[in-house]
Amino acid sequence: PALELLDDRFEFLLEAAILLHSVGIFVNHAKHHKHAYYIIKNSDILLGFTPTEVEILALLALYHRKKYPNPKKATISSLPKEIQDRIVLMTGIMRVCIALDRRNTASAVESIQVLHDEEGESCVLVAEPGVNSAGVVHDITFELWAVKQELDYFASTVGRAFTVVEGDRAEPDQEGSANPYISS
Repeated sequence: PALELLDDRFEFLLEAAILLHSVGIFVNHAKHHKHAYYIIKNSDILLGFTPTEVEILALLALYHRKKYPNPKKATISSLPKEIQDRIVLMTGIMRVCIALDRRNTASAVESIQVLHDEEGESCVLVAEPGVNSAGVVHDITFELWAVKQELDYFASTVGRAFTVVEGDRAEPDQEGSANPYISS
């Protein structure tokens, strides 16, 4: 049910926030999430976004690392509850996405598959490693570790238990296999 909060516009905002989240690095790496918040919030070149959407983008950049969003804190307490709920959910998704590209290569993890049990109580993120230009499969141990650091928060935002595993580059099981998970 939590993922139903994200309509097409909020999915677009999430994608935009993922692209913008590290803009603060140009000011200072140590607190780049805070600098990204300031830059996005005060930018006059984000045409096509409403002031509320710019605030959402800035908050997602702020919360992509360190502290999690807290509706009781001033940074988001002035926003409507439905927006606060979406920011919490989008933060969880964004942190997992960023963890999947922890080395900033955009190629270590080629794809993600989400598998869930038939009861819908638990899910497995299957990360398939990418291949470099020499045809060598990437070692994604670091990315898997980074995702595991974010899974508790992510699971709490979507209301399901999550684990992450490395998939192999072989073809997936044929339909009707004894796999206890079904593809979503």
